[in-house]
Amino acid sequence: MIVRHKWLTDEDYVRMWALCTLAPGINQLAFATLIGRKLAGWPGIAATVGGLLVPSSLITALLTAGFTAIQSWPPFQAVLRGVIPATAGLMFMVMINMGRPLVREGLREGQRRLILTFAFILLVGFMIGFLKWPVIGVLLVGSGLGGIFFKAPLFPSKQVEAAAEPAKEQP
Repeated sequence: MIVRHKWLTDEDYVRMWALCTLAPGINQLAFATLIGRKLAGWPGIAATVGGLLVPSSLITALLTAGFTAIQSWPPFQAVLRGVIPATAGLMFMVMINMGRPLVREGLREGQRRLILTFAFILLVGFMIGFLKWPVIGVLLVGSGLGGIFFKAPLFPSKQVEAAAEPAKEQP
């Protein structure tokens, strides 16, 4: 666009991109619209917007039509019944893999920290599973409680104490 075809100058490109990222929204669509306007006016806007939206709209429509056609097909229903437990299993494994380092740290720092870690994990699970809180609410509450309860080791290990001591100068 800039180097090969010389449709835009470097300054045009940077100015348009800065303008598009200034406000939230679909930046690429806004950027393409500005480029289309600069190159060909209203026909350019129509071409760029159409070029971005028509292919993705067609793909979405075809996928929707395909799903509608097979949604009641028994083999597809069987696949969906298998996907749900598989997803739950994957999420369980993610939970185990993310929780393992926390449990190890709790074991290193003592029983009190370990109990607090398990209580925190159960609290977050309760907020998501039973209270049905939105993810942003769980993250905000979890961040706040984590900042209060996990700001420093309750029982520092010898490694933590050694790292906190100032280094002795060698003669």
